[in-house]
Amino acid sequence: MPIPFSRRPVLSLGALALAGLTITGLTAVPSHAARPATAGVESSGAAFLVKHQRVGVVADALVAASRTLPRQGGYAGLITAPERSSITLYWKGGVPAQVRQAMRSDRRVKVRVATAPYTEHQLKTARDRVVRQWGALPGLTSIGPSPDGKGLLVGVAAEGGKPVAARKATAFSRGVSGITGGVAVVKVESASPEASVGKASVGARAVGRNGQQAYGGARWMFTKDGQQYVCSTAFGVRYPGTAVQLTTSAAHCGSQWGKAYSPEYPSSRPFAWIDTATHDRDASILYPEQNGANRFFQPRIWWGPWVGSPSGQKTLPVRGLNGNHVGQRVCSSGASSGTICDLRIEATEKTIWLSGSQPVYRTVQVSKPAGQAVWGPGDSGGPVAQNNGDHVWANGIVSASDKGNHPAACQGDTSRACASKGWYAALNTYLDEQGLELLTQ
Repeated sequence: MPIPFSRRPVLSLGALALAGLTITGLTAVPSHAARPATAGVESSGAAFLVKHQRVGVVADALVAASRTLPRQGGYAGLITAPERSSITLYWKGGVPAQVRQAMRSDRRVKVRVATAPYTEHQLKTARDRVVRQWGALPGLTSIGPSPDGKGLLVGVAAEGGKPVAARKATAFSRGVSGITGGVAVVKVESASPEASVGKASVGARAVGRNGQQAYGGARWMFTKDGQQYVCSTAFGVRYPGTAVQLTTSAAHCGSQWGKAYSPEYPSSRPFAWIDTATHDRDASILYPEQNGANRFFQPRIWWGPWVGSPSGQKTLPVRGLNGNHVGQRVCSSGASSGTICDLRIEATEKTIWLSGSQPVYRTVQVSKPAGQAVWGPGDSGGPVAQNNGDHVWANGIVSASDKGNHPAACQGDTSRACASKGWYAALNTYLDEQGLELLTQ
């Protein structure tokens, strides 16, 4: 979420000066790149990382096998349990041979099949019908398929942060089922996805993320309605066969053709401009502004404390692209919070509405235990990734959070209001749709 910008003393860009920057050792990979050797969450220990990676590889194989079938066959969803090296695959009807082969692709991962009443295709079709008739359900804020294929997950506007009243939940269930022709609603909960502005950052200037927007997880500034705000950058990308290296952020940060400035140099030339702002994915592409800076954006992200921390900053190379599966753990690394790990994926393919009316499709929903933040204002557009010790694998771009229903103490800049539930744009989906490649090192 963007936050208003407050000026601070200037730091030198040093070796990352916009003019004359030379970067070597870069590789572009397609969005369907292989998974990491060990992916997971750095705070959970090496043994967990190995299990997490194995489970992720098998989950990817199951999804890939289902996609060889018309409309993904009977695939209804899956839920991973990395700590137990297991996956529950939900399927409607008989499981075909190619999917059973994927189930046996790693004997160390146990795959159990459970029967589902709906396929994921059926639930996504039902979701999209509701989205098209959103105006008929005032207060609807999110909707998507349950990962077990049992029906739809529905979010409605909060009433003072309280749980949804039974009468209201029943009314929404009936309304959704009426639009979808009777598809079941398995859960109605309070949900208020928000990408709103907040207070400016406070604290000491850092020698790390400030002034070095070449890396993901750095702050950048834009102007809207006469006010200056800051967001974060995410991952380096490029169009196949082109020399210009770009970066990504959130579409609700700035506006198309707008300029992106370094907060440390607000009166200088912008370092980038916003080209494609895809609001229905809440993702955007930033081009380097200055001549000769085609290779300015790098395949690395900031890792460690927030921009106000005087020490502990480092950058990690991006090695590839991950899928997003329920039960997996990821990390966010926005500029105003720093790196936060152990975010659990709760749902995928969620449509949410930002600022009351802007739909964002196919988001990934994550959470932490009550009171622990996933991210907050100023982290919008930042990277979501899985850490592998000395490098990371890309998952998505920070989009929104629910401070009203799931308040949490902020990490990093503690003057803000943060949340323990949030949504991010799935990077693999976005890159596929835009025809982009992820920059890796």
